[in-house]
Amino acid sequence: MRTITSEGRKFGFGLGIISQRPSKIDPDVLSQCGTQISMKIRNPNDQDAIKKSVEAAGEDVLRELPGLTPGQAIVSGDAMNTPALIQVRRRRTEHGAESRPVIEEWHEAYDERQREPTQSEAADFGEGDSTGVQSLD
Repeated sequence: MRTITSEGRKFGFGLGIISQRPSKIDPDVLSQCGTQISMKIRNPNDQDAIKKSVEAAGEDVLRELPGLTPGQAIVSGDAMNTPALIQVRRRRTEHGAESRPVIEEWHEAYDERQREPTQSEAADFGEGDSTGVQSLD
């Protein structure tokens, strides 16, 4: 990830990184993020990571982060001359995706497989039919 973020721009490669914990992102990767959109962050380590990665994110911006309400964000970095508080609008389209209940599906498939009768097959050594009987024709 570090190589992609540092070398990719000269090849026209862009990258968006989304995280609830900016302090867990490699500092070199985070420093390559030209623009950051920061929502409510209370953790001091995460606030510090933002402060170190965005030069424009001063103390005033960091003081705002814990008090942001749902939908509010601070945009800072290359896209803005100065950090700006924005309100993300409500979604206008219907949300069409949903998570599959993979654990339940796995249990069902496993239970179904367990109910199937088991039978062993004769080994096929390539010299006869699958019953293991060699033809004497």
